[in-house]
Amino acid sequence: MRITRWLTGGIFLLATACAQPEKAEEKSGENPVVNFKGVTFRQEFKDSIQLALEDYHKLALNLAFGDTSIADMRATLLSDRFEYLAVAHDGLDSNQIHALAMNTGSIAAEMKGMFIEKAGLEGRRIAFQTASEQLYDFLKLTGVPGKPLFWLYCEDAFGGKGAYWLAEEKGSYNPYMGRDSKPCEEEKEILK
Repeated sequence: MRITRWLTGGIFLLATACAQPEKAEEKSGENPVVNFKGVTFRQEFKDSIQLALEDYHKLALNLAFGDTSIADMRATLLSDRFEYLAVAHDGLDSNQIHALAMNTGSIAAEMKGMFIEKAGLEGRRIAFQTASEQLYDFLKLTGVPGKPLFWLYCEDAFGGKGAYWLAEEKGSYNPYMGRDSKPCEEEKEILK
């Protein structure tokens, strides 16, 4: 009798486990992508993003000029702006709040890492590249709060590996190549 119950229970558990839907495979290092179509963000949120973008552009300029000490201060400020960005707003569901928090947290961590690691100008530029890609993803979710931004690419960056960054206008200083290098930028997209 006990064996029959044990076998029946085991078969039931096995059947139940097999019937469970498979969880989508998570890709390490990627932030969740959630639909924000139709969401209107508060002006306070947009103003905070605009201040962060101003710091981002100044950081790009500091890297173009090779000024690592000012870049470190700017990276710390930018990290704080994203770390303390209020993402819980009216009309957002928990998935949207979670996606925004993950994105802002990734940008903040990358900027904090830039300051902590102190890996020379090249290391700071690598951290900036990663943060730029994360910021691009974030702005694709939320939209650009001010004037449109250019998503630029320099194929010569990092010894020909290439890198992206956001700029308010084309022809601005390239954060990867320095102010005295030959121009290297290709417009890939305009974010609005």
